[in-house]
Amino acid sequence: MYIKIHGNRDYVKGNTQSCHDLIQYLEKENEELNLLEQEQFFNHSSNSISAEFAINSIDNNKKGLKDKDAKFFMVTVNPSERELRHLAKIASKRHIRDISEMNPSELERYNNMVKNYARDVMEEYAKAFNRGLSGNDLVYYAKLEQQRHFKGTDKEVKEGLATSGEKKEGLQTHVHIVISRKDVSQKVSLSPLANSRGSKNHVLKGKSVKVGFNRDEFVASCEKEFDKKFQFQRTFENSYGYYKFASNPAYGIEKASRIAMQAAEKPELAGKNLVISAIDKATKTSMASGINKAANLSSNPDSAKDLLVNKLDELVIQLLPPEAKAAKKIAEKVIKPIIELGSGGLEI
Repeated sequence: MYIKIHGNRDYVKGNTQSCHDLIQYLEKENEELNLLEQEQFFNHSSNSISAEFAINSIDNNKKGLKDKDAKFFMVTVNPSERELRHLAKIASKRHIRDISEMNPSELERYNNMVKNYARDVMEEYAKAFNRGLSGNDLVYYAKLEQQRHFKGTDKEVKEGLATSGEKKEGLQTHVHIVISRKDVSQKVSLSPLANSRGSKNHVLKGKSVKVGFNRDEFVASCEKEFDKKFQFQRTFENSYGYYKFASNPAYGIEKASRIAMQAAEKPELAGKNLVISAIDKATKTSMASGINKAANLSSNPDSAKDLLVNKLDELVIQLLPPEAKAAKKIAEKVIKPIIELGSGGLEI
């Protein structure tokens, strides 16, 4: 799953004025289809919204914004071909490689699954601001597309295997979502590009919380929602966590080295801390850390250890099978080889 939050420079004429050009651009696939086959825009409550309505709705939802402020943003939801084949199989009960292989009712089921998942993404988007919002509080319009074309920057074009502008084969379904900067009340300004680390304190329902948009947590939660909603068995190598690790190998190696050094000195402690960290991060709580603290306060060390192990096992089984699997994979792929090499004289 690749979910992209487009930056301010990704729009041909910027995003500080009308969204007219962007919405009209997203109508491009409809030009090749007859009226009955055309895809309309959709939002949290409707599957049939015109381009004109979407433009007027977003352009008029800007109370309090200055002329140079961003008025809208775009999020693109790009399921992998493996994920799309999984959805197509649910919709048709057979293996599908192209939407042309599905009959109209199968295609409708398939498209609706993608649209409903896009709505789930917008629920996670709203939650990610930590302001008590839901998808119903957002002003957004989404467009489902079935085609992608090669660009000059694509590997296949550079290697001469395809030409720029050529249509890509296979399932290419994806969704573009245009979102107003303001919520539906026009009282809250929401930018997925600002305060991405949640750096500001804010009081919500009497409790102090951190506001701001954490993109890593947003994408990870969307991936988790897809797996849960469609019972998709994701391998660790196809997870966002693995992608983040692989896309920044220097950071990954440095972090793995620190873990390996601790593991070489205190292997039981390192293993325990790895699992605790994975659980806390996945649940966005300090649940596992709390259990660990309670266990350490026990007067009987053996009982403390048993309590910790049993409680963590319960959490892994009931709540976090994917995350536990991820932690195990990290250990197998990163920590264990480094420790084994280290025992033979590896200098870190």
